[in-house]
Amino acid sequence: QGGAAALEQQQLLHGQVSAESGLVPALVGALASPDTPPDAAQRICWCIYFVAAAAPRLKLGWDANLQAAAACALTQRMAGASATLEVKAASCHALSMAMQKDARLRGAFANAGGVPKLLKLAADRSTLVVTAATGAVNVFVHRAPAYAEWFVASGGVAALQGVLQRLMPGPSGHRLALVHVLWALGSMSVADVAYARAIYEGGVLPCLVQLLEACKGDGGVADVEAAVAVYLEGLQGRGPGAPDGIQKPESDLKRAQRIHLARSAAMSLTVAQMAQLKAHDHPELRESVAALSALRPLTGMAAAMAMKAKQEQAEVEAAAAAAAAASSTAASNSPLRVPASGGGYD
Repeated sequence: QGGAAALEQQQLLHGQVSAESGLVPALVGALASPDTPPDAAQRICWCIYFVAAAAPRLKLGWDANLQAAAACALTQRMAGASATLEVKAASCHALSMAMQKDARLRGAFANAGGVPKLLKLAADRSTLVVTAATGAVNVFVHRAPAYAEWFVASGGVAALQGVLQRLMPGPSGHRLALVHVLWALGSMSVADVAYARAIYEGGVLPCLVQLLEACKGDGGVADVEAAVAVYLEGLQGRGPGAPDGIQKPESDLKRAQRIHLARSAAMSLTVAQMAQLKAHDHPELRESVAALSALRPLTGMAAAMAMKAKQEQAEVEAAAAAAAAASSTAASNSPLRVPASGGGYD
């Protein structure tokens, strides 16, 4: 414990020295400078990544003004004409960490015009860039209805649906990008029922079934199962994408619309597709699929079979009751048998 405390004190001291020396502002300034070459810009992006990660506990001078400047610099770098794939990816990773640690940076990023640029990177052909960009998208909309609205207004729903369909079923290298997309779609779905409807009507559900089947023989499917569960929970208005991790409160009208949407989604799946979803053992996925399945009304044939089974069960129970009654009557009418010894009865 003493060693850990000493290390923590040393880190705090280093952070204070960095803040007093102006190192972090210098990094942000160098990133914003057009004279900084791409290889140096890439290293600076990763430095900002670690600054953002450590800022909550180290005194690095990472204040709102510096965050806004960093958001602008990262946005310019990711969209620069001379930006290499590595610089684009590093910019997205740095933004993801910064937005994750302090939600205020999301506003600075959006005000800098970053959302359309991020969507453009999400459509990139490079797996490296797409994975980093979709990760930043997920952080931007996660548990943030206001930013989800901003993202949707920028055409984010159609853009992510395009990414999902383009990467389907996708090689293993695209798995993380697909997971990021599903997380983001889940966050937007839980933010507002209107977004959930737009995403659902884009044909996401069949893609999910196909994706799960495609990933079964590709190094395990647990990460994809968890991401599909996040989307299905978001579709139904609950789950980890909701603010504070609880179900988002909705008006009676929106709740009714949400239930109708979830029921429509459940009915859009064929019996075979629903069976494929139910075949997965991931606990969150199993729970979300069960909730969705419960919304499916019985078809005519299924209802008739259920009624017949109910009638047969009633007949069996009636026959058992009649047999029990007859046995009881026969026992009461039988003569009293006296023990052979003659004892015990007068």
